[in-house]
Amino acid sequence: MNNGDIYRETILDHYRNPRNKGKLSNHDVSVQDSNPLCGDEIEIHMKVKANMIKDIKFEGRGCAISQASASQLTEMVINKPLIFAMDLSKHDIFENMGLTNLGPARVFQIAYPKEIVVELATLDLVSALLRSIGRSAH
Repeated sequence: MNNGDIYRETILDHYRNPRNKGKLSNHDVSVQDSNPLCGDEIEIHMKVKANMIKDIKFEGRGCAISQASASQLTEMVINKPLIFAMDLSKHDIFENMGLTNLGPARVFQIAYPKEIVVELATLDLVSALLRSIGRSAH
């Protein structure tokens, strides 16, 4: 078995047995988005305490790569500072998944869940800032 086969198996494993999949009922922030070009849909829920991602779950449907990417991404950021999630690059995710030489459509499918996590982290930081000055984010 070569490295490419191992990485394909990792993607299939995360697709067939996703980690952190489901709804997080007591989340602090949640974002839902979809890609009209390919039909992928994802919703990510995050519980944050003291600027740390204490819990994260995702729901959605789509291709194996987008769902595996969401699964792996949740493992990468859980129990990490918000800033860690915000600083992740597409390259970090590709490297974690063992993928290189991807076409533009695949790059987007893998990076798509990461963009949602960055949006969640930003929303939580803005909400915390507004709370600290006595204002509501709503």
